[in-house]
Amino acid sequence: MKKLGFVLAATALLAASCAKEIAPTVEITSDKGYEYVFRVNSADSRTTLDGTDVKWEKNDRFGVFAEGTVNKYGSITTLSPVTFPVYLNAALTAGSKVYCYYPYSESNNSSTASAVKFVIPTSQTGDFDAMPQVALPFEFDEDKAAGTQNTQDLYFCNLGSVVRFLVYSTSAIYRAETVKSIAFTSATDGIAGNFTFDVTAVDYENKSTLDIVGCEEKTVTLTADTVVGSDAENAGISNMVITPGTFYGTIVLTTDVAEYTYTLSESNKIAFARNGIKRIGLNLASANVVRSPLTKGNFNWDLTKASYESASASSVVWSSSVLTMTAAKAKASTDANSYLPADKSTSRFYKNSTLTFGYSGINIEKVVFTAASNDYATTLAGSSWTNASATVSGSVVTVVPTDGGGVTFQQL
Repeated sequence: MKKLGFVLAATALLAASCAKEIAPTVEITSDKGYEYVFRVNSADSRTTLDGTDVKWEKNDRFGVFAEGTVNKYGSITTLSPVTFPVYLNAALTAGSKVYCYYPYSESNNSSTASAVKFVIPTSQTGDFDAMPQVALPFEFDEDKAAGTQNTQDLYFCNLGSVVRFLVYSTSAIYRAETVKSIAFTSATDGIAGNFTFDVTAVDYENKSTLDIVGCEEKTVTLTADTVVGSDAENAGISNMVITPGTFYGTIVLTTDVAEYTYTLSESNKIAFARNGIKRIGLNLASANVVRSPLTKGNFNWDLTKASYESASASSVVWSSSVLTMTAAKAKASTDANSYLPADKSTSRFYKNSTLTFGYSGINIEKVVFTAASNDYATTLAGSSWTNASATVSGSVVTVVPTDGGGVTFQQL
């Protein structure tokens, strides 16, 4: 699996023939066929894509077409240099051509090198396995005996474009959230899906031979847990592969707490170049983003000594990723530490103390308390409330917020 980055293929440099004279007689080196070994390279003096090197892994598979051979695959066996053997159906002689692509797909078993099937996935995980690649056609200038002594260089070109999302928040409120997915939807042309490609026609001097044509899917969703950075320089990074082109539309980023929708207007459409990385900053605190809190369902707290986050004489704090509750001593004469019984049973709150809920960035439908008795529940419901109202039924108290701020009740 290709990780983190990939090399830019740039010029039509072809490998020179081996200096060692090769006998024209070719023998089968394996019962699998005629073995040839290829080395994976990029051209243009190994220029990298925005400083990001190829990260190949053993067993990554390439598809190979050659004279008498249809869609055989070779798996990487060494990483320094990156090489893979492939077993062909016929010996390669002077004039024989080899066409190679990545990643290998069994769907090409009935294809020809002039119509290789590719797909840019609509569901991605941030790996560059989603990047389709083709090698510059290689032609042998003399008969080649099969075997590892005849390692040949193949120079690859990336066909797609990379969108690099930089996720951050200029407000600390949203930095505790974790990014779960990013979906990019084009309002015009397709940015992913199936296409066929003529590998035999690749000519680096004619850039149109590297164009992707035929993708119809307009939405790509990237799923990956990504942290939210403090600014663009320290942002969480997620990479997506799409077809090259100029697009506008929407980007929907979903965290564990909320959904953020960014609009790319037609007047601000973005050009995504083949072999290029386009950076798009996604600031969760931007004034231009539409934030929609997610429905989290029920959240249960057992307010025992074992579950609190911190405690002092002045306050006790219970906290989760989406909600914080603070019991403050306020005007009460009893220290807040005493709200937590030694036996870790249900916590106690005293008269003239203050209980506050903090929940910036989410919607709370209601808060439900179960008191130790009906009398306690009646006292709780009858407290002085701010930004909320309370009702009581037996030992159950239901608190309903009246706005998007915190909920506070005082003087129990």
